[in-house]
Amino acid sequence: GDKEIKARPSIPSLFAQIYDSPIDSQLWALEDSNSQILAYGGAIHHADPVSLKKGDYTVTLLIRHPNRDVLEKMKNTPCEISLTLPDALTCNLYDELDKASTPGLKDDGRSPLGSMLLRKGSHKDIYVSRPTEDLPAWVAPGDILVGSLVLDKDKEGVTSMDVLYVAPPKPKKEDSEKEKSDSEEKPDSLEDVVFKAKLDHMAKLRAKNATLYQEHATELKKERPSSVPLLSELL
Repeated sequence: GDKEIKARPSIPSLFAQIYDSPIDSQLWALEDSNSQILAYGGAIHHADPVSLKKGDYTVTLLIRHPNRDVLEKMKNTPCEISLTLPDALTCNLYDELDKASTPGLKDDGRSPLGSMLLRKGSHKDIYVSRPTEDLPAWVAPGDILVGSLVLDKDKEGVTSMDVLYVAPPKPKKEDSEKEKSDSEEKPDSLEDVVFKAKLDHMAKLRAKNATLYQEHATELKKERPSSVPLLSELL
């Protein structure tokens, strides 16, 4: 739709490198369809996400190196686009792996983990389930969704860890109209009707005129040598 989404380009393979960088310098720029620069960034600090409406945008990467051959080999350097979800997706936590593996089940008495206090030195298994809400339509299979697991909201800086989820292929929608048309018998073609009439006529000649029967059989075998009804009749 026309709802804006925050986006931030980056070049992961070249990011956070200065003195050990394989190139002398780099700069990327995000432009709209009117060639207006909306955002730009370099090798160290991430740029702030920019809100974008549905449309066509271009990311241009400018890099410098004294050896032209190095630049030619870097033409396929991948660009990563981070998009902010309009609404966070909930991933429930469980203390059993089978529960986290089947988050869609609700009627087996399960309940997600809630608040708890662990004593120093104690251990607790935690399993993160996949989100059960529908993913946004623009999320493509293979996209990586990034979230966070916070164990202590009061100390989020030291108790937070990234949670990654790879978007799976989208389920195939059943085409009821196609299934209906496939299930319906197709009408016989004119050639099929004529061939069937010839076969019926030939069958009547089996006991009356063996010579004529054989002549018709030879003609029909030339016409349709793999016809099952014909081969059945000739048995």
